[in-house]
Amino acid sequence: MQLGRNAYYQVEADRHYPNVYAVLVGNTSKGRKGTSKGHILRLMQRADERWASERVQSGLSSGEGLIWAVRDAIEKQEPIKDKSRVTGYQNVVADPGIEDKRLTVMEAEFAFTLRVLGRDGNTLSVP
Repeated sequence: MQLGRNAYYQVEADRHYPNVYAVLVGNTSKGRKGTSKGHILRLMQRADERWASERVQSGLSSGEGLIWAVRDAIEKQEPIKDKSRVTGYQNVVADPGIEDKRLTVMEAEFAFTLRVLGRDGNTLSVP
């Protein structure tokens, strides 16, 4: 079952949808933050093995990169030729896109994401 944008919790005039943004915080090199994700990934793999192997990624560095990870199919028009003469155009799928839009981005160091947000011209933090 997918909730998508159907379920929400109303707070005043705002709707809060079931998005999950989490940061696990602990002492550097002693908090076992990196190894703790294995328990969650193992559980999620039992629920949906394909998602766990294909839709958990790292390396978030720009808004464009995030969009590319959940992109729709890209089509382009190519000419239909008959003896080197263009007789019409046809739509061709240049990139099939990503069918499963569910995505979990895991970064081992949140400080990296914060540095990316502070870069000049970065689109990751644009509202």
